[in-house]
Amino acid sequence: MNTDNKKTETEQCTIPSVSGSINFTQQGYDKLHITSKSNFFKNDVVIDFLEDCIVFKLAGIDDVNIKKLTKYKYGYQATLQCTALTGKFDFDVDESTEDELVVYYR
Repeated sequence: MNTDNKKTETEQCTIPSVSGSINFTQQGYDKLHITSKSNFFKNDVVIDFLEDCIVFKLAGIDDVNIKKLTKYKYGYQATLQCTALTGKFDFDVDESTEDELVVYYR
């Protein structure tokens, strides 16, 4: 399998009650595949792509653009439309809470 076009990053989260890992795999220029074993993703989330980070927020009643990650044998997964993200992915423990995960890409 040719993996030249795929970049995979795994980051371990140490935020209490949001434990687990999250994997990002770039699939082509405009798709990002996310897999995670964290129970944070068992609920609906809102995903915001900002200039230098991705924010995963538990969805509220008034939120639009809600994303439900699909449950599979080992956790949760989704493929999202976005422009290519490059660099290393890091959880921001200071900005993240039990209801919101902030992941910077550098």
